[in-house]
Amino acid sequence: MDLKLELTNLISPLLLLLKSAKDEYKHAYFVGLEDYLWSRAEKFFLTNTFLHRGSKVKFMDIYYPLKIHTSGSKDNITPNLEFLNEHKYVSIIGTAGSGKSMIMKYFFLESVNNFLRIPIFIELRRFNFESITFKQFIFKSIIDANLEPSENTLNRALKSGVYIFIFDGLDEITLDKKEQFFNQLDDFIDSYYENSFVISSRPRAGAEQMPRFESYYVSDIKKTDFSEFIKKVVIDKERQENLFRVLNIQENNQYLHYFNNPLLFSMFILTFENHPEIPSRKSVFYQNVFDTLYNKHDGITKNSFLRMRKSKLQKHEFIQLLSYFSAITFIKGEYYYTHNSLYQTFDEIRKHVDDINFDIEDVILDLDISISILLKDGLEYTFPHRSLQEYFTALFIKNYIESEGAKQKYIQKILETSRCKALDRNKQFWHLTYEIDKISVLKYFLTPLFEDISRFNDLNEMPYDEVFKKLDIGFYFVKNRTKSGKMSDFISKKDLKKISKVIHQDIEENRLENDYLGTYDNSSDLNNIKRSLRIRQVDSIYWDAIEIRFNNEKNKLFRALNSSKVIEVFESHIASNFVEPIPDNYMISISSILFNETVERTLIESGFDRIFASFVEKITIETSIMKRELVVDKDEMGFIFT
Repeated sequence: MDLKLELTNLISPLLLLLKSAKDEYKHAYFVGLEDYLWSRAEKFFLTNTFLHRGSKVKFMDIYYPLKIHTSGSKDNITPNLEFLNEHKYVSIIGTAGSGKSMIMKYFFLESVNNFLRIPIFIELRRFNFESITFKQFIFKSIIDANLEPSENTLNRALKSGVYIFIFDGLDEITLDKKEQFFNQLDDFIDSYYENSFVISSRPRAGAEQMPRFESYYVSDIKKTDFSEFIKKVVIDKERQENLFRVLNIQENNQYLHYFNNPLLFSMFILTFENHPEIPSRKSVFYQNVFDTLYNKHDGITKNSFLRMRKSKLQKHEFIQLLSYFSAITFIKGEYYYTHNSLYQTFDEIRKHVDDINFDIEDVILDLDISISILLKDGLEYTFPHRSLQEYFTALFIKNYIESEGAKQKYIQKILETSRCKALDRNKQFWHLTYEIDKISVLKYFLTPLFEDISRFNDLNEMPYDEVFKKLDIGFYFVKNRTKSGKMSDFISKKDLKKISKVIHQDIEENRLENDYLGTYDNSSDLNNIKRSLRIRQVDSIYWDAIEIRFNNEKNKLFRALNSSKVIEVFESHIASNFVEPIPDNYMISISSILFNETVERTLIESGFDRIFASFVEKITIETSIMKRELVVDKDEMGFIFT
């Protein structure tokens, strides 16, 4: 069927409804909604995927219905129109490649197809480049889609309650914009509360603490999903069977967790023809991905063809350039690139790489078209998965930093950005780099941090509040999410400002930049609220280091803290020293807890000090082991020269 006709069939029923509907829908039609729906539907109806880069495919033909779940629940839910009907404020939270943006595009197309509500799809990362308010940004986004209403007309239309706002990519809001964004988003929702709102984000970017919103997490795809997923994206029956065979080999079960999200599994499918096995190391998996992208193809069909590379560079030269490019952009926290920023970065690289002669425009073209290691979406480029950028950064550390001093300086810079900028603290990066360059990670990452933790062995000199602050351990109050009023309905503005001041002081002191600390909700029935205090642990660089060597000790420590009576003491202690009512999902850091003798005595009586001392002792022993490993690795080739 002709594309134009298919799009017309998709959009026309909703447009006819608008023309004949009651007043609030007529407002929507009056502001030029037809142009908006056409522009967005054309963008989402056909799509490029990692597996179909040679040509666009119909989104609904390749969309695999993912599942979501609430925190702590094992019950999976299908995010469909019925789900949207039942939930007015929803956040969809998932890691890179989990499919959260696919779910958001699915919501848009299904809303149009079934005229549930009028969908307004907004890519939040574009707000970073604006110097206007969030409301003006929304209006501008709609007007940019060729709508030409007056602001009053558009404002009246948006108050009609017939819209669903789909905000994609909360985690891509930069830290310098985040506080402004959350405050203005809350104001925007207040102004247009009769509509529905869905927002997507990576974990720990603030979505979990947003007022009114119910958080749902994108579930991992499991082995039981693989078969249907493959049938969706692989047409050739023989190739399907070969994939099924390898995935069902018993010995491969231990590695299937590599493919727990759609994008990573798609990467495996792509590499399968050239590398028909499941690698035991993640670094080998990413090496296979690049090998396949470089050596082959245009897609996954039998008619895939080798694309010529205009730059005439060799494989090792592309790897070197990508390693330099990734190292530069990773340290800056840059994941999306305009053509101009790509050019500037490669121009800088060219000044420092003497052994490769290349034309920048040709390299950009090859990375996009011939190799497809950078995918173009509109006016921006990005890696298919952020972990590929991390892989090439790890290669840079291993292969392209010559002096030990420079290597130490670069890793230290990553540690600084991990503390201050990265939303996920670069957790997976350290695991990947440990595989590729164990010596550097031991020397400049693990050993210094383990030595730092080892200094906690005397709790008389290092009090609990300092220990907890150092390890980024905190707490938060939670309650069952219900429809609620605003906290400002129950306490004075003066007290609200007092709470806000303490909170932001905690953020500044404890560097918890990624928490959402805007306006708080509270139930109108204060007497019937059951609040409970829970352990909150930021993925700090200390825990990243600990997990590389052993993860069980971390889990043991937090289980002990959760099961102790400390929580009850903290609850009553905070409640008696803080303005009531305590905000829902209020993140409490150490200065809020107000450590005193009662708290510390409870920690000791619960046995936590003994468990913590054992934990520090194991860290100290592991530090000695790592130092011995460094000596052994340094001398392991010495026998050749004796």
